[in-house]
This record gives sequence, structure tokens and C-alpha cells, in this order.
Amino acid sequence: MSTPKFTTLGEVLLNARAYEWSDALHLPAGSWTAETRALVMYPEDDEDEEPQLARDNRMRYALGIDAVQDIVDNVRDQKPDATLADLVRAFQHYYERDAFIVLA
Repeated sequence: MSTPKFTTLGEVLLNARAYEWSDALHLPAGSWTAETRALVMYPEDDEDEEPQLARDNRMRYALGIDAVQDIVDNVRDQKPDATLADLVRAFQHYYERDAFIVLA
């Protein structure tokens, strides 16, 4: 179980393997960029309710870190020199469609 950490979406994507696979990513509502503030923390026992720390910071559950790690791995398999913009685009694609992006 890791300690809650505030960071950015970009940092989470660039360092996805540094987090525990069981952690969860929380983001504010709206559109996201690499600079979007993010919270990574171990989920609380009540899965039906956002953790208090996330609620206090107007964030909601986005994805589990295991899914984030899979997204990053998929992009890097397709494009080893992927940019941060590629990773953010792939993250948003997966979040919206529950499917990995196919890079051209």
C-alpha cells in the first residue's frame, strides 16, 4: 500500500511502473493535459465512494494504475520513442473508449 501522492498526469504516465499496480489514479473533472494535477493512492475499502482526500481536492477515480501501466506499455510497444503527448492521447483514448489506441 503506497502513500497518497499528488503529481501530474504527465508524471504518472512517464513513471507508471514506479507505482504499485494496485494504486488508483484520481483526476479532476474536465479535459486533461500532461500538466493536469493528479492523485495516486491505494483505493479505500468502500469502492462505491471516492476517498476523502480525492473528494477534498475535487478529484474522481479515473483508472487503476494497472490499466495506466498497460496503456503505457502498449504505446511503447508500438512506438518506442513515444512522446508525452502520445501517452496523454493514448490515455484519453483508453479512458473514453475502454480500448487501446492504434498509433499510425
